[in-house]
Amino acid sequence: MIFRGPTVFAKFMHRHPLQHPGAQAVRNRRVAIASNVKELWRKHASQGATAPLRLLSVACGPASELDDIFSEPCRL
Repeated sequence: MIFRGPTVFAKFMHRHPLQHPGAQAVRNRRVAIASNVKELWRKHASQGATAPLRLLSVACGPASELDDIFSEPCRL
């Protein structure tokens, strides 16, 4: 991981929150949610469901995981 900033102090200030376990948990969550939604869609489609799959995301901020879900097609 490259730490950004014009000075050593700025690079440290950039590094600290990125290396914090909470920040890694957020990155892990993004991947996990996208993976879980794709798996749910595969199960839904393979069962021959006629109703569309509907999901609700509450208080998710920018919902960046949606970019991960829709960036590549889901395969059955």
